[in-house]
Amino acid sequence: DNMMYHMCRRGRSVGYFSLEMDSGENDDRWISMDSDVNTMKLYAEPGPDKTEWQRIIKSAEKQSDWRLFIDDTGGLKIGEIKRRARQMVRAGAEIIFIDQLSKIGGKRNLSRFDRNSEHVEELSFLKKELRIPIVLLAQLNRKLEERSSKKPILSDLKNTGQLEEDADIVLLGYRPGMYEENEQPDPEPAEWEIAKNRQGALRTIPMLFNRSRVKFWEQERIHTNYQDRD
Repeated sequence: DNMMYHMCRRGRSVGYFSLEMDSGENDDRWISMDSDVNTMKLYAEPGPDKTEWQRIIKSAEKQSDWRLFIDDTGGLKIGEIKRRARQMVRAGAEIIFIDQLSKIGGKRNLSRFDRNSEHVEELSFLKKELRIPIVLLAQLNRKLEERSSKKPILSDLKNTGQLEEDADIVLLGYRPGMYEENEQPDPEPAEWEIAKNRQGALRTIPMLFNRSRVKFWEQERIHTNYQDRD
């Protein structure tokens, strides 16, 4: 969500398959990020105040100008995703996001591992055909919850198919506060690790994560508030 938000705000043309959430939920998240209004205020009484509504309206107006092609059809099979992705590219999409791997419909006679591997391979071929980046979200192996260290590593992708082998870049997100019993500050420390990079360096990027706005930013950046106004 954060990557798409920043790309759309900067005028890039983005294709997005939201297989898990409907487009309205995504709209609310992006508006919350941009307007600096707690996401829950969009759903619960008494709701945003007058000043917050002004920011929400302004953010919604900006969002209406985004070059975003969004498809929130659930359960799409890989063949249909490929067909619709080609349509998005013909319409101008420069990058495609797919949320997420486990929600792609597939052959019922295959194990989850084999089905995911087939989908990852198909998307790898599609990336070469379309000559644009394809960003695929995936859940990690649940066994990491049993480790003393909950920080994800590349091998946690083992049971999700061929991701570790086929991906050009692997980003692993980590929020230590998720595993702490004590109440965490908001924003809370987080990090994104570039754990694989075929054509570049590996590094860990210290971040902050604002739960109420569902928004990440780099710790080293200085903000007067949570809103990125550039």
